Amino acid sequence: MTTTHPTRALGGRRRSVFVGLVLTLLMTVTSAASVGASSASSHATSAPAAVTPVRASGSSPTPTCVGSSGLGCAPNGGSFGADVSGTYSAGGSFTVTTAPNDLEPCLTYITTDCYYTLYNPSLVRCVYLEGGDPTAVRECGPLNSTGRSVDAQRRSSCSGTLGSVYINGGHAQRPEEWWINRAPDLAECEFDVDDVPIDNLRGPTFFLVRTEADECIDGIGPGAGCDEPSATVERRFEYGWVRVDGAEVGPTTFLVPGRLMDTRQGSSATTVDGQYQGAGRVGARSTTELRVTGRAGVPSDAGAVMLNVTAVDPDRAGHLTVFPCGSPMPTASNLNFTAGQVVPNTVLVKVGTGGNVCIYAHASMHLVVDVNGSYEAGSGFDPLVPARLLETRSGAVNTTVDGRFQRTGRVGAGSITQLEVAGRGGVAADAAAVSLNVTVVGPDRAGHVTVFPCGSPMPTASNLNYLPGQVIPNAVLVKIGDGGKVCIYAHASTHLLVDVNGAFGPASDFGPLVPARLLETRTGAANTTVDGRFQRTGRVGAGSITELKVTARAGVPANAAAVSLNVTVVGPDRSGHVTVFPCGATLPEASNLNYSPGQVVPNAVLAKIGDGGKVCIYAHASTHLLVDVNGAFT
Repeated sequence: MTTTHPTRALGGRRRSVFVGLVLTLLMTVTSAASVGASSASSHATSAPAAVTPVRASGSSPTPTCVGSSGLGCAPNGGSFGADVSGTYSAGGSFTVTTAPNDLEPCLTYITTDCYYTLYNPSLVRCVYLEGGDPTAVRECGPLNSTGRSVDAQRRSSCSGTLGSVYINGGHAQRPEEWWINRAPDLAECEFDVDDVPIDNLRGPTFFLVRTEADECIDGIGPGAGCDEPSATVERRFEYGWVRVDGAEVGPTTFLVPGRLMDTRQGSSATTVDGQYQGAGRVGARSTTELRVTGRAGVPSDAGAVMLNVTAVDPDRAGHLTVFPCGSPMPTASNLNFTAGQVVPNTVLVKVGTGGNVCIYAHASMHLVVDVNGSYEAGSGFDPLVPARLLETRSGAVNTTVDGRFQRTGRVGAGSITQLEVAGRGGVAADAAAVSLNVTVVGPDRAGHVTVFPCGSPMPTASNLNYLPGQVIPNAVLVKIGDGGKVCIYAHASTHLLVDVNGAFGPASDFGPLVPARLLETRTGAANTTVDGRFQRTGRVGAGSITELKVTARAGVPANAAAVSLNVTVVGPDRSGHVTVFPCGATLPEASNLNYSPGQVVPNAVLAKIGDGGKVCIYAHASTHLLVDVNGAFT
């Protein structure tokens, strides 16, 4: 863990190939200023616009080599000499032909016999272009169709004999002519791919095809072979890109957080584009229409957005409900507050009519809204109009969407509630994960709530932390467990409310995880992380930025683009805020948590992963930090 204290917002070998080796590979495919006025500092930067991903097509660029060993570069000292025609697509085929460049060392030692050993051509790497940018080359996982692997299999024979030695047959006075004449017959291999369409591309996608051969000069005499000690042997690698055609399951657009709305007045109360700023308090029982698409990097065709919504200084107790404009206001809530509080919560909401989301405020207050991600239609995420799935309070108005799991009474201390979510509130029966808003109401003592997939052991992690009598909500992305259920552990006796606002299908780019702790600054034997790293490090300093490694930990893939976190501040020494952003980016004018001295405040955070597989956490005040992960996006 690296902690910094910013003074202001942070923002080889020769590449030659054998001449005339026309190796043809036929592959047949069937296939932030503090959001509350409590903090005086500001970080005036705007979120950079994201590049809208383009569909895989013949017009999109091929990967670009950045640096000497990037994913877009030819490995092993090879070159991009191979010519590729056709595409890797269901029912199609493509051909890879090596290019006739200079022949070494045969052209240097023309009086010595030349030998070549050919090896089976292969697909060695799958990459995609994030946002359609040819320099943003990312590794993709195994291609699949509705969860089933798509794999190419070589047929039983190739024309020519792979792995055997082909000899010039005499002194190589004119080797280039000999190889041009012979090479077409040496190796032509056909591959078959599963007869299913490919449906999980993250952007323009390519396979790297490798052809290789050992080229040797025999220093003894004709027929001695490349295995003689005196032989000079060099291996030649030649590469080409073959484009993959299929359906994009994404794209999910991950953003540096950007402010979309700030009703407060003053020079620091700004938005990313100057819209929806300084408008003053919203009225009690008012509904505000907020434009989200086409702003702060959100694509114009986004189907849903991940927001951080904060109520600032409400004049009485109440709640906020965020829902797609054009839909009736649901019986659900996203934030609950009392008079004078500053309360944030993460909201995953479907985009409504006109690219707008609607925000109902029960009390008069200031509103601050930040965006940190979006989902396009067909991304594998199904945004829903919020619907209540669990309501333990009694009373005629306290109902659920289908009359189940309602008015059941307070849950007991130390209890685990098994809540059926699949097939309810619009959640598909085969959904892999759900986006929930979980609220505790009137707990009888301090404690926490942990939401996890039923059938898995309860993890050392938490989603909500609370004090006696509080009303505390938090967003939760959770994997669905046995029987289509999620389990909810309550440390104290309390009422529970659970609303659903979206679900992830089995082929989405979101990989739900059993929650696991990645950062724990508190001391004590019980305060551990999943792998013993980033634990018991002590309070972070005021104005510090903590660099937290998230990839290749707790099941997060090494190539993950973003993570779903639960971030908690414990015992800050003054009022302030926390901002989570990708390391390497400028500290944005946005916030994820707001707190007062001594509080314990959690919030869900969708964080784009930055340099070195890390996310950066800015803390305005000195505080303890806890970070749990519950999912990753690839």
